[in-house]
Amino acid sequence: MATLHLIARAPLGSDIVGRCIASAVAGDAVLFLGQGVVAARHVAPVDGVSLHAHADDVSRLALRDQLPSFVQLIEDRRFVELVVQFRVSVSWT
Repeated sequence: MATLHLIARAPLGSDIVGRCIASAVAGDAVLFLGQGVVAARHVAPVDGVSLHAHADDVSRLALRDQLPSFVQLIEDRRFVELVVQFRVSVSWT
């Protein structure tokens, strides 16, 4: 079953993003939100996995120009749609 992976924080020196990406499979999605959007600056594309960042958090942290083009910025409405679409979610901390 497809999974929505949530990364709300990624402390410096942790491998949360690496472990998350390693466990994601085709059809999954990863959403960076809160302080976790900082880690989206260095993420690599993953075949079949959609990567998203919460636009309000990206703007709040002035990171809009620092994210790779394959990371999709999303608003609250799309965030809710992802939660509904993916019945399984994993919060990475």
